Amino acid sequence: MNTEVIYSPPGTGNTRYLMDRLAELQGEVHPERVCLVSFSKAAAQVLSQRAEIECGHAGTLHSLAFKALGLDRDQVFNADRLVRFGKEIKLPITGSATNEGNSLTQGDIYLGIYSQARQYPKNRREPVISKALARCTGNRGTYDYFADSYEIHKEEWGLVDFHDMLTRACRTAYDYDFDLVMLDEAQDLTPTQWRYFRRIVKGAERVYVAGDDDQAIYQWAGADPAGMMKYAAETTAKETVLSQSYRVPGIVHKKAQALIRMIKDRKEKEYLPRGERGEFYAAGLMAPAMLHPGTLILYRNHYVAGSIKSDLHAAGVPYVYDSGKKSWYNDKYADCWAVLKRAATGQRMELTKREGISWRKIYGDLDPMDVDEGNAGIYLGKLPIMHVAYLRKVESQPPMEPVRLSTIHGAKGKEADHVILINGRSFRTAQGPLDAELRVFYVGMTRARRTLAVVDDANPLQEVRIIYSK
Repeated sequence: MNTEVIYSPPGTGNTRYLMDRLAELQGEVHPERVCLVSFSKAAAQVLSQRAEIECGHAGTLHSLAFKALGLDRDQVFNADRLVRFGKEIKLPITGSATNEGNSLTQGDIYLGIYSQARQYPKNRREPVISKALARCTGNRGTYDYFADSYEIHKEEWGLVDFHDMLTRACRTAYDYDFDLVMLDEAQDLTPTQWRYFRRIVKGAERVYVAGDDDQAIYQWAGADPAGMMKYAAETTAKETVLSQSYRVPGIVHKKAQALIRMIKDRKEKEYLPRGERGEFYAAGLMAPAMLHPGTLILYRNHYVAGSIKSDLHAAGVPYVYDSGKKSWYNDKYADCWAVLKRAATGQRMELTKREGISWRKIYGDLDPMDVDEGNAGIYLGKLPIMHVAYLRKVESQPPMEPVRLSTIHGAKGKEADHVILINGRSFRTAQGPLDAELRVFYVGMTRARRTLAVVDDANPLQEVRIIYSK
């Protein structure tokens, strides 16, 4: 087996590298014997689209396991079933990520701990569970009740979860029959996923594994940051470091490298920034002068977004969420405000599909054509006063591309010319492993193409503050 492990620092083009290798081999390998897999659906879709061939498989590891086991969708313990299960045992589950400090329920927390513990053999789970419970608001008795109920529920309904898929697929006699296997986002794989990957590549002639251990930000979910290095050593693979970033400017590269090198157990990677020096500055508060059109504002935990929104509302700055969640700038009230404004000026435009949906939610069966200059003010009263005040303030400012709000985890794989990184965390997050936090903030810093501003907030990561002067 010919194996290559590719370490791809931020912006160095790991997908491009994989696709170049695939293009070189297209005359030697039949498309049906090519397997392209990734950790996330989004990355798997990118691989599939850019491959330009009909591969034997292009998707996530879980989708391949689903296929190998011949499962039906009704057998999967999916998000909707999890919510119903949480209600049954009176430990509600929202499905929120346990790493981002949402308003988590006990069910969310216990599910996260249980998922992480299952990455280890049963005789090694106790320290993982005890350590995780010590950092949260739960207790051992309730956790045990949750874990037992979870397994009973699966058995009673004949369900399999994502962990079950992988462990069962490792044991099946399914013939994967791939000559070429490419894995992207390898840094995010759990030990269980690595075991399944080893099963897939048995018999393959060529294997490419791409990722960056410095960007392994799913350790909370069981990911093994050292997984790539272990696999490279185990297979005596050729190791390649992509050495040119096409995103990160010089000063941001310098600061980010100073931060990530505080981790001892990592693959050292020398790579060059792009030609532009860029700008870096630190501040105690987020000032309007920092907000360029399209600025990406990143935060470690969702709760931080509350104070950011208040500042943007006060300044009349348009903003959107990268996740697709509606903001005051593009929600149903904003849609209705746009319709009422047109009506008040005598315009008779057709409503867009989205405006029509929003209008019915607020005004029911009222025909917008019945609104005119004389009565638009009456219907305006149905919209929240603070909402309208914000929208009016936005319109009083020069037109501006909305700034974008996202958690650091939500911005994985994304970039922006201008990035504001909020250096603050929830108390619970601040109790987590230091190396894991260093990786998360490293990912946040390296989203910047031109300028990076770091703004201190509650419970800052002190190591980020140390690099201000470096």
